[in-house]
Parts: sequence; structure tokens; C-alpha cells
Amino acid sequence: MVRDALKVMKTTLDKVKGMVEFFHKSTRATEKLKSTQRQMDMPELRLKQDCATRWNSTLYMLKVLESKDAIISTLALINAHIDALDQEEWEALQETCTVLEPLSRSLWKSAQRGGGVIGPGMLNPNISPYTRLLMEEWKMDGGSLFLAIRKGVAEYMSL
Repeated sequence: MVRDALKVMKTTLDKVKGMVEFFHKSTRATEKLKSTQRQMDMPELRLKQDCATRWNSTLYMLKVLESKDAIISTLALINAHIDALDQEEWEALQETCTVLEPLSRSLWKSAQRGGGVIGPGMLNPNISPYTRLLMEEWKMDGGSLFLAIRKGVAEYMSL
């Protein structure tokens, strides 16, 4: 459901994947990124790669936002030849994280409560109080990604 909703921003996600892969493959680039993060008084965050079998790995990959300025500076300093994100795409990533983080929290809390197992009931607001809170939070208006994920959650719960 989440992966289907994320298809609306495939081009942007592919650029982020390319950036993350670039830093994972280049020791020089990774060291420069760490150095830049230190110089900017930022925590040294390791960029995480997306995994097709775990939807929340996309959310973790999108945490590049936390090092946005350091990443942009590092890519410019080392003259990396990768597709850069424009301001609109950075903003879309922020919106995506805003939508996905409550879902991730809700599932995590439900899994803790259910002994660590994630099952179909995790998204049922009658079973999980965390999902009820999530659905309340999602009553606000949102962009196309927000609406697609909300629709996917509603369809999943009606199964």
C-alpha cells in the first residue's frame, strides 16, 4: 500500500537512491560528508539504503533531509556527477516524511503491544489505539501522496 502510493514520486525517490548509493560506494565521498557534517555542527548520520521488502526503509532513506545542507555541500565540493534534487523535490521529501512518520510510529507501537509481531490488525483502528490516533492525525488535508496512503490504509482496513 505504501509502496504503491510512493509511485507518484518515483523520479524523486530514484534520485535519493542514487545519492545514497553514491555515498555508500565512495569512501572518499562518505568521509567528506562526515567532515562536512562535523563542520556544520550536525550529527554524523549514516545514509541508509532502501530495501524493497520493507516499506519503512524508504522512510529511513528519506532521513537524508536531516543532513540536507551537508549533502548538498559535499556533492558540490567533490563535483559529483549525480542527479541533484531541486528545492521542490526536497520539499516533497519533507511532506513524505511528515506523512510516513506517524504510520511508522503507529505500526511500531502496535507491534510492541502485540509482542513484536506485525499483522493485518495493526492498521485496524478498532484493535489498535495507535491507529485511531493516526487516523485522527490524518484527517487534516494533505497532498497527493498523503491522500494515496490514506486511501491505501482505508482499503487495507476494509479487507
